[in-house]
Amino acid sequence: MPLLQLHISINHIRPEIWRRIIVYDKTTLYQLHHILQIVFGWQNYHLYYFKFSNLDFGDQRLWENENSSMLDVRDWPAGKLLKEEGERLYYEYDIGDSWGHTVILEKIILLSPDSTSPIPICTGGARNAPPEDVGSIPGYQQLLQALKKPRSQEFREYKEWLGKVYDTEECDIIRINEGLLNLSEYIRKYETGL
Repeated sequence: MPLLQLHISINHIRPEIWRRIIVYDKTTLYQLHHILQIVFGWQNYHLYYFKFSNLDFGDQRLWENENSSMLDVRDWPAGKLLKEEGERLYYEYDIGDSWGHTVILEKIILLSPDSTSPIPICTGGARNAPPEDVGSIPGYQQLLQALKKPRSQEFREYKEWLGKVYDTEECDIIRINEGLLNLSEYIRKYETGL
């Protein structure tokens, strides 16, 4: 069974915030959205869409006829779009804050039929994604500046808003994979009707 090794990075942020994941080629864009929510620590509060070439894909139940030309994410496996190494898919989460992500097919892997590896899986990454609702790139930059001044009022306000100190370098692969394992169990039960 073919697997896709994907490199995903959040656009316009340096140093880069990225994750590397392995998914089945039959993983729908709907499922991929939920996988990306877990690997970046997003909370799935907002609208999203994918773009490939000149095609737009979204969850039509959420868009409510706002974009009638949008194809349904449930009908499109990632492997139907990403067929050659280096091909790219655009993913945007939170249309207001516009967190754009570039999804690159790094490699197609043939899975051994007797493999027991959990899929999807996150195999690498760097840095923590911006907190939900921080206010796009400018809001994120403002947060980063406040974190450099731990005695400032702004720092205290961010800490109170977040409920903790935000660690820009945190990328807990073990925690991410625990979330993916829970998601894959949910998907398996949903698909088999258990």
